[in-house]
Amino acid sequence: DYASSARLFLNHFSRVMTDQGLSSVVRVATPLEASSFLQPDAFSEALDCAVHGQADLLISLIKTHQPFPFTQHDVFGSTLLHEAAKNGHVNTVKAILAVAPSDAAQLLLGAHNAAGQTPLHLAAGGGFQDVCEVLVNNGLLS
Repeated sequence: DYASSARLFLNHFSRVMTDQGLSSVVRVATPLEASSFLQPDAFSEALDCAVHGQADLLISLIKTHQPFPFTQHDVFGSTLLHEAAKNGHVNTVKAILAVAPSDAAQLLLGAHNAAGQTPLHLAAGGGFQDVCEVLVNNGLLS
């Protein structure tokens, strides 16, 4: 399983670093620490669903991880809505807006990523008219 693979890797890495005299330079995580930071979190899994248009799986993840961090963003400032809109996944865009609390939905609609783009900018740039219509009809006017 995932945790066992992580432990094997870390044990091997620790031995290599020790053999090369670098064990004091690099602190290797314990297996318990590794299992906590190597496991994907709910947001990362949801972001992957948004990228790939897996609306049903996304909704399931959101419902099982409450409270869900709807307005969280990745290292590029992209939210779930940015990714779904950028990839033209209209059903995923609709699903996100349907399950997000209204205040979170409004924040998502107007959120700017690190490049200054909103989900509407990304959908329009990709030529996804149906996604643009959903975004505009859900309260985004500019």
